Amino acid sequence: MILDADMTVPPEDLSRFYFAIIGGRGEFINGVRLVYPLGDQAIRIFNISAANSSVWLFHGSLANP
Repeated sequence: MILDADMTVPPEDLSRFYFAIIGGRGEFINGVRLVYPLGDQAIRIFNISAANSSVWLFHGSLANP
């Protein structure tokens, strides 16, 4: 597991990744810090689209070396 030094993700959250891995929920578990509430001025559809696009591109790069 890798934890960024800026501590934007609390170390206590690492257990969630551990249990996802040993529970067979994936071969590669990737967390993002974009799980905070969006502000009133946020364009939700663009935020969601950008996050989904990133996941799709990353998954595609792993599936097609």
